Amino acid sequence: MVETTRYMTTEVIAALRREIEENRGAELFAVLRRGEGEQQFTQVSIVCRGTHTEVPALISRTQAGDMTVHNHPSGVLQPSRADMAMATLFGEEGVGSMIVNNEVSHCIVVAEPAADQKKVDVATDEVAAILGPEGALSRKLPNYESREGQVAMATSVAKALNEEHILSVEAGTGTGKSLAYLIPAMLWSKHNRDRIVIATKTIALQEQLVNKDIPLAQSVIPDPPRAALIKGRGNYVCLRKMADVRSHQMALFTDEERDIQREVEDLAAWVEETGKGDLADLPFMPSRESWDLIRSDADMCLGAKCPFFQRAPFYESRRRAAQSRILVVNQALLFADLAVRQQSDNYKTAAVMPSYGHVILDEAHSMEDIATDHFGNKVSSLGLRFLLAKFFSNNRGSKGVLSRLLNVAVDGAANLARVLGDELLPEYTVIQDEVVQQIHALSRALHNQFNPEGKRNVLLWLRNEILGSGELDEAKAEAARLMELLHRLMLVVKNVRTHLENQSEAFLDQHQGICIELAARMSRVEDTLSTLKYFAIRQDPNHVPWLELKISRRFEEFEYRVSPLDVSGTLREALFQPFKSVVMTSATLDLKDEFRFFTNRNGLAKLEDKKQITQSFASPFDYARQAGLCLVRMSSGPTHPAFADDLAGLILKTALSPFPGGTLVLFTAYAQMNIVARTLEQPLAQAGVALLVQGREQRSVLVEKIKKNHGVLLGTDSFWEGIDLPGHALTKVIIAKLPFRQMRDPIFEARCTAIEADGRSSFSEYSLPLALLKFKQGVGRLIRTKEDRGVLIIADNRILNKGYGKRFLSLVDAYPRWELTQAQLVAQLHGEQEVRGRG
Repeated sequence: MVETTRYMTTEVIAALRREIEENRGAELFAVLRRGEGEQQFTQVSIVCRGTHTEVPALISRTQAGDMTVHNHPSGVLQPSRADMAMATLFGEEGVGSMIVNNEVSHCIVVAEPAADQKKVDVATDEVAAILGPEGALSRKLPNYESREGQVAMATSVAKALNEEHILSVEAGTGTGKSLAYLIPAMLWSKHNRDRIVIATKTIALQEQLVNKDIPLAQSVIPDPPRAALIKGRGNYVCLRKMADVRSHQMALFTDEERDIQREVEDLAAWVEETGKGDLADLPFMPSRESWDLIRSDADMCLGAKCPFFQRAPFYESRRRAAQSRILVVNQALLFADLAVRQQSDNYKTAAVMPSYGHVILDEAHSMEDIATDHFGNKVSSLGLRFLLAKFFSNNRGSKGVLSRLLNVAVDGAANLARVLGDELLPEYTVIQDEVVQQIHALSRALHNQFNPEGKRNVLLWLRNEILGSGELDEAKAEAARLMELLHRLMLVVKNVRTHLENQSEAFLDQHQGICIELAARMSRVEDTLSTLKYFAIRQDPNHVPWLELKISRRFEEFEYRVSPLDVSGTLREALFQPFKSVVMTSATLDLKDEFRFFTNRNGLAKLEDKKQITQSFASPFDYARQAGLCLVRMSSGPTHPAFADDLAGLILKTALSPFPGGTLVLFTAYAQMNIVARTLEQPLAQAGVALLVQGREQRSVLVEKIKKNHGVLLGTDSFWEGIDLPGHALTKVIIAKLPFRQMRDPIFEARCTAIEADGRSSFSEYSLPLALLKFKQGVGRLIRTKEDRGVLIIADNRILNKGYGKRFLSLVDAYPRWELTQAQLVAQLHGEQEVRGRG
């Protein structure tokens, strides 16, 4: 214990003492800060006020170098278990922790804050010493081949980190882009107290980074920085919720829910046996119902006050993250974090993830789509019913939070039990039934107006013409009635909360989990009300309101969404401007347009206050020797009714040819894929060739099967990218149709309309570039290593007949090219006829 004057000025001491007195001696939480070169802390911010026994501690209000302060009214300055836990959490972010007495005369410093550190640049010769011909990797790997493009890209990434600028890099397949950004990133984070986030789109690339590339990079860097894979909170078990389910809810499962009960028991046994709590580590895939009962939720977390805090899988993962300088995340989590940071204007401290200064986006061609998903709002009929069931539902064995509150009140709060059982729960159930019926009424109104034919799935952009007409009048009236009923329902729940808050402190402490869950459920309903308030009203010209209507086996369903029309401004404000450097890479960023499409769509074209560099590094593969491009002159065009049969014939002849290896057929629509699949099933089965179809099994299972059986795999959107099938697993790729997006996509339609309204061509500026990017991704599935051999087959006559076909062909100009009929293609694959390349 030392005098506080050692750490803070007399003005800060006086301010803290005054605040404690005004808080009647109860605990408060403050943050101290000092200017550059100052020894004592000269600034104080009071962040939280608590009771005589506890106070909230918000890491989001701190930054590295700060000192947090809270007082112990008892005058005993011994840190508690909670104090130690919070000091650890803050300390990993470079933030100090101090406890003072109420007079602010003495203190104990549990953790010192991080000292200021000057930036240390990554030298280009450090990068070459690892990736070059005589580098550390060449000594580590027997068959290592240094690649000029990889070394050049790594040097560019190092410069971006050193000089704090924006770098967009196209790295052709085989460049080795993962190591090209990992090596400089690790060297940078080793030399500097600066965390780097690496964000990918696909799970496959995350697993490659965590299991292969990062360990390899760490093995050739002395004293390498730690790296951690960060997942969303919903991927982890909440030990408190699991204990609550086992203690208070197991007897509530109905006979129809025994499978869910067994799953919960199996999950609990697995957690106890292994000590793990990550969904990905489970030996089985739990149902949504069972996982929702025990998964971690941000708004239902007690944080450091939870008795399971030290063992919580989520917090264990975040502690590993806090100790790591390299964080690997998916792009969805990155944009969730950016949305929180933008809303709170917090780029210095922890949000969804720990703080970071630099961002590397791999698979960056998907940025616009993923940002669009995460900077919007939605409400759905299914989600609403699911939310209400979490309060109370006879169909779920009364395991809702209100039912559980009644059960615990019977034993410990008789007056609360009486009010709940006799008054509030009966009132709640009556109104909830009305709400559920009103959800169905809104769904019915939307389907009657926009899906009278009863299609299974309808997507609809609610353009201004629809919003301004009377087409939505009935639905708007039903939505207003739904809002009114939800407000009435929440008044009952608020009444429950008022009665709960009046209970003894001992009762509230014992049932903190129920208290926080009730508050969280209420907050989620309030968020839904905010979205419903503007149902079918376009508040902002940059908003795209749209509907998805579905018909399930039981109900007509709806999902109402509001998405951003243009995310370029948001990306500038939330990503490019706040962070020191941003590196974006993919095999498909440049359409031979000097990156114009990529930079325009993602906000870089109007970013004026930061240096930007774009670079392309060609693939090291010898496509002239390893691959061939066959442009098949089909007897019918892609929109002709006979095309599906024509295409099935092409696939069958290709798959049954002597040309060895698996076949991947890329479609743009599920309907056509399924028609072709039905046509192929019998002849392929008779020939002993496996047919694998997207949707029939999980994507990862299909990929593993084609690796083993070299069959025929039919896939749509997600199979155009992110799958790696080297060798004989895949030697033939057939592109059924050029991958133009369809106008049934509401956001695509809205963006095209906006471009046309501005007097520009939506086809040349948006539709065609998107198709070119997708095409380039699909082509990249074929040749994955220097030993691969394969043939790319295009079955869409438009690549030959339309002027824009040349744009597609320019992306594969390294491939030897043949124009063939189906018969000539078969002969070519059989090696019976030589066909000269043309063009």
